[in-house]
Amino acid sequence: MFSQQIKHLISAVFAALFILAVPAFSYAKLPSAIAVLPVSGDGQPEDLKELRVTFFNHIGSKNYADTELSAIDSKIFLMEEKSGKQWQDFTTKELGDALGVDGLVYVNVLGVDKIYAGIYGSLTVSMAVKLVDAETGAIIWEKEDRVVKQSGSIPLSPWSAISTAVSSALVLRDSVKIGLFDELCRGIAKQMPEPVDLLRLRPPTIFSVVTNALDSPFKTGSEILVSLKGDEGLDAYFDIGTMRKGIEMQETAPGQYLGKYVVVSGDNWENQTITVSLNNKLKRTSAKTQVPYQIIVDTVPPAQPTDFASSIAGKGLRLTWTMLNEPDMKDYIIQKATIAQPEYAELAHTPLNEYTDENIEYGQKVFYRLLAKDTAGNLSRYSEISRMVVKPGPTEVSGELKESTTFYALASPYIIKGALKVPKGIRLDIEEGTVLKFEDGASLLVEGSVKAIGSEKQNIVFRGKNYTVSLADTGDNGGIFEHVFFHEGTGLTAANSSVSFTNCRIEGLEKGISLLHGATVKIFKSRFTANKTGLAAGAGSLACSESEFSGNETAISVADADADIKDVIFRDNSMNLAARKPLNIKSVLMNDRPSFEVIRSFQGDVTIDNIRPFGKSLTALKNDSSNDLSSQVAETLSAGRFTETDRLLDTMKELFPERYETVKPLHGYVMRKAGKDQEGAAMMAAAKAPYSKVLESPNQSGIRFVRVRIPALGSGEGIGKLAVSKASRQAVKSFTDEAAGSLDREKNFTVNEKIYSVSDKYVDNSFPLLTSFSGNFFDGLYLVQIRPETVVNDLTELGIIGGKGRNLRIAVVSCSADNNILPTLVNNLAGMKFTVTELSARSCSVGDYRDEAKRSSDLLLIVKEQFGISESRVSKNLKMISADLTVNMYDLRTGGQIYDTSKGSVVYHMNQSMGKKSAILSCYEQVRDNLMNKVIETDRKK
Repeated sequence: MFSQQIKHLISAVFAALFILAVPAFSYAKLPSAIAVLPVSGDGQPEDLKELRVTFFNHIGSKNYADTELSAIDSKIFLMEEKSGKQWQDFTTKELGDALGVDGLVYVNVLGVDKIYAGIYGSLTVSMAVKLVDAETGAIIWEKEDRVVKQSGSIPLSPWSAISTAVSSALVLRDSVKIGLFDELCRGIAKQMPEPVDLLRLRPPTIFSVVTNALDSPFKTGSEILVSLKGDEGLDAYFDIGTMRKGIEMQETAPGQYLGKYVVVSGDNWENQTITVSLNNKLKRTSAKTQVPYQIIVDTVPPAQPTDFASSIAGKGLRLTWTMLNEPDMKDYIIQKATIAQPEYAELAHTPLNEYTDENIEYGQKVFYRLLAKDTAGNLSRYSEISRMVVKPGPTEVSGELKESTTFYALASPYIIKGALKVPKGIRLDIEEGTVLKFEDGASLLVEGSVKAIGSEKQNIVFRGKNYTVSLADTGDNGGIFEHVFFHEGTGLTAANSSVSFTNCRIEGLEKGISLLHGATVKIFKSRFTANKTGLAAGAGSLACSESEFSGNETAISVADADADIKDVIFRDNSMNLAARKPLNIKSVLMNDRPSFEVIRSFQGDVTIDNIRPFGKSLTALKNDSSNDLSSQVAETLSAGRFTETDRLLDTMKELFPERYETVKPLHGYVMRKAGKDQEGAAMMAAAKAPYSKVLESPNQSGIRFVRVRIPALGSGEGIGKLAVSKASRQAVKSFTDEAAGSLDREKNFTVNEKIYSVSDKYVDNSFPLLTSFSGNFFDGLYLVQIRPETVVNDLTELGIIGGKGRNLRIAVVSCSADNNILPTLVNNLAGMKFTVTELSARSCSVGDYRDEAKRSSDLLLIVKEQFGISESRVSKNLKMISADLTVNMYDLRTGGQIYDTSKGSVVYHMNQSMGKKSAILSCYEQVRDNLMNKVIETDRKK
């Protein structure tokens, strides 16, 4: 009790002495609570912020109730947001009321001038501080000062405690700046007056704090160091934000304290502030100061680099990888080793995602490791590659490999001469981007193993003529092919071997992949294109899924192999699948084709559960396709497209022989129209039907093929009679359109009333050829024989066309070596009652015919046929025949050309002569209607 009284007495005496010592300032006039406002003036934002924190720390021991800087900033932000003004525009009273203080401290930096040379040079810092009465705005106290540090060595105190641990030049250089800021703020703060508090004991004094915060971010094992200079003989500790509290500091010399925290795995902190405390336990007083720099602790290493690859570049070996998308990435470290120097050594570090190693030797195998490093220094797991440095190709190979070998892209193309063998126990690896070029008849025989792994961007390519690739007795994993393109050649075979094909292309081969006894072949996501046979499973075991077959003569053939085929795509193959044993497929996808074409593309005991896009099984599709085929025949025949009709009737003969028998004479007629005269005539003579005589009639212009489609209502009774009537009307209309061409509204009305309404008058015979019910419709193809002369006479009497005959006389000539179209064209014109004269061919120039034609004709038609013949990529037995037909029309009265038309067509045919005729007739079918309309239009004008 006595000691406490003595203590209060001494405090009172010292307080009295302090009051007497500072008569210029009355403690009653000084504020009790102050706020240090944001620093203004000249300098970088980080320097201004650091000076504010440093000055705030130094006045923390004075007898003021001070407000934390973060609280001040938050309140100022709200004031500015609410008012739309800057804090400098508020009065001192407004600021004081908002911040809850009666004193304001304004800090103005007059200049921070730095001249660096090496670590640092010279530094000058100038600052002015004033204490203002918040109520009145009167200046209570103000002070201006400056400090200068000239070039020289770094001061040892207070840095001596941690100088050996601080490694970055940035920290060493900025330590001078920190020291000057501390010296300047301490000097000004020391002179700042403060109110007397008789009951308050003065807290310990902290002169300076130095840390290695500028080395942030810190990784696992890093040391966070803090050095404090203050009153001696006290207790010091520091906190790292809210993450670590009360880290003890040791007094290494009187008034010199040092502490450290070692980062452990799992410490991951963002923007933490170090707060340093100095405690006097005896007097129960303490002082705190904050380090102006926030720190980051990051113990999470970057992700492992991916897509690490190498390729030969002009100057050496180019290494590439995928850039990591991580915000704290710093750079990549590349390490290298060789057979001669097996220990990895650092080769380079770079912030980029590529590096070229120019120190390489051909024939040397090199190994590389790649690590990613972040700003904290954390290292990722390494990625590793190795490769042989080889000379650029071409490289010739033949004979038998003596050791396991790698084919490299740079050494491409590898020229395979004769037979190349991979014997038992030897492995051939083929690098992505590699090309193997086989000479004619060359081969690759694998008895060991082959691994060809390409990529989507860099396929491996096998190409050449008549080459073979065989895998024989390799056992498991004998062949692995990924992203490999097999082009042309004879084919690939597997026997007593396990082989896989993934994302491969097999194109233009005689027999793409063949399975022989003991073969196990897996095919996934691969494409078979333009092969004679894409996949031939003769024996063994086949698993094929998610693959596409397009443009092959036969896509898949299965003999005695066990086949699991699913989710495959068939496009434009002559034969999709032929099986000699029962085979079930769950699902296939096909391009949109008539159902009957789908059916004929599957042969043997094949069942398919779902054919897309039809959404039906193969069995259900067969039930629907007969009617579909009949409809297609009706559509093409009524449009005069005899070449297409011929092909469709061939399909009907193959798929639906019973229905075909009823239209066999019709097929003979169609064949003659399509250019197969002898074959068609023989068929018409052998096959008889009620309508056979009509088809053989000399009056061919009276023969009309009409498709009728009528809604089938109720029981359908009487629909046959209605269909015949409608067929007759359409047949008469078809001929009238040819004879009269386009009609105006008045003439069209007359024809409807006087001709079409009594169409039975012009019909001699009407025969149903193909009829069916599809859904709610009746669909029928009718052969109608009309009397053209009667129709023409009635049209003439009605004034629809002029005279008993045509006024226009026409000369025609075919100027090509081939003359397939002229007979058909002459028949069409004669059937429309035109006088037609055929001229002998001389050339394709109108000048060679004009004088001769003018003597007997008004109009000249010059027909030109051109053909191109080439080998089919689909099959060696087929020819690809392209045809172009051109018809030019000249008015001989004026000498000018009045019309021209041309069309092209392509067909595949085994017989060149028949193929040419089929192709050119297809062209004529496309131009006929427009050509006839132009002739009729010219006749009317005459």
